[in-house]
Amino acid sequence: MGSSESDIKSTVFGTGGSPLNVRHLPSVTSNVVGTVPANATVEIQCQATGDTVDGNNIWNYLPAYGGFAADAHLWTGFDGFVPGMQRCKLPGQSDGTVGGGGGSGACTGGGGDWSAFGGGQCLVAVQSFYPAKFGVRVPVARAAWTGGCAPEGACHIWIDDIPDANLWERIPNDGSSLPSTYDLIVYAPRAGNPWGHIASVDRVAGGTIQVMDSNWNLDERRAWTPHAAPLAAYGWYHLRSLPKTCR
Repeated sequence: MGSSESDIKSTVFGTGGSPLNVRHLPSVTSNVVGTVPANATVEIQCQATGDTVDGNNIWNYLPAYGGFAADAHLWTGFDGFVPGMQRCKLPGQSDGTVGGGGGSGACTGGGGDWSAFGGGQCLVAVQSFYPAKFGVRVPVARAAWTGGCAPEGACHIWIDDIPDANLWERIPNDGSSLPSTYDLIVYAPRAGNPWGHIASVDRVAGGTIQVMDSNWNLDERRAWTPHAAPLAAYGWYHLRSLPKTCR
């Protein structure tokens, strides 16, 4: 979802001075992809119905953060849906609604086989795993800065060292879909980490993305088990040869 002329501004309120969580989907159990400072003004692109927060089940999509925040803590100038504001298209739904208290669209499968997943830096780990498991290559990251992405950072795999489009489908994290098992997910740099992060998706449960990776704790070790990664993802690459387990 990109910005549009119909975007409106809203202000964070009622958080007691704490930042407002931005989540991948309009659910209180969905992965946190960022936070908005208290009293900050942000743009809303579309609205959806999701989990109820303080008596309000409306959630607003914030394009600058790539996720949803509860309308209960965003003042738009209206009680209820903003007149004329479009409804967000969500995975598995046609009306901007996530059912069942935080559903995640139509997902199948119980996760991946990680016996071939090794350790090392996060990018090195996926560069070893995908050739061993599927016979496909993950590019080498360039040894130069691109914007805020550091030399040899995993973030380059989304910004400029992009995998072969004949083998990989590039899917932005815009709220319209969920990743599938074995998708290659790329995370943006953040404070204290200009290299970003990269991982392989295990499954999506309750709107939360579980991944297998290495160096999550800065120890260059493979994760013991798939886990949530509460970071802002650019998006993911789906191997065209594999089925999509989430839609």
